[in-house]
Amino acid sequence: MKWWNMNEENWNKDKKKGAPPSGLFWTINESAFGAGDEKTALDMVRRLRMAILAINASPYEKNAHIIEFVAEGNAAESLKILEGLQAITSHSGLVLLVRDSLSLAAQSKADGIVFTDVEKAVEARSLIGDDPIIAAHLESVDEIPNNIDLAIFSDKCSMQDITKVKISSPCTVMSNVALNNENCGAYVQAGCDFLNASEYLNAHPESPAKAAVNMLYAIDLTVRPANAH
Repeated sequence: MKWWNMNEENWNKDKKKGAPPSGLFWTINESAFGAGDEKTALDMVRRLRMAILAINASPYEKNAHIIEFVAEGNAAESLKILEGLQAITSHSGLVLLVRDSLSLAAQSKADGIVFTDVEKAVEARSLIGDDPIIAAHLESVDEIPNNIDLAIFSDKCSMQDITKVKISSPCTVMSNVALNNENCGAYVQAGCDFLNASEYLNAHPESPAKAAVNMLYAIDLTVRPANAH
């Protein structure tokens, strides 16, 4: 049995309808692609593809996961990487967002943009229309713009506060707290639509693919009935 469907209960034996209750949010910095080093770039693409294979081998019929790209170099090189990412994610059913660059998001045909400045997120909606996804980092749960799709709350915000927002607001929610397979369950139960798995995926000693399997299995265990087998 391959590593992407291996566990003591043959986790992937039966397909489940819909998507997992919480998706993975994976931030990838441009530097991960080697800053011009072709070998590093190819290795990162390989690791990314294997992680996506692992994600799509989960027992759910659909996936609901996000890759956020953070541009760090010149615009031309960033766009080249983004266009490659867009081809991979669109084919695999993942969402691609670009941090803080409307121009790169538009040129690469990414699914949307993540703003670290909430005021810019509010302004952007009038510029780009209703279709692109807009995510914004928020320091509190008190003032959430009506026109954002994903609210990314600071680690200062409690899970209880995020749960209240989930109940009362139409936007999807997540915490910016770095999570792994050991501590993500509470955030799934709190109603987070996405989990910040970036650090775990990027730093896992085996591979991002193994980290993705561990996270998705942990999410599934969180919502599985206690007597399920």
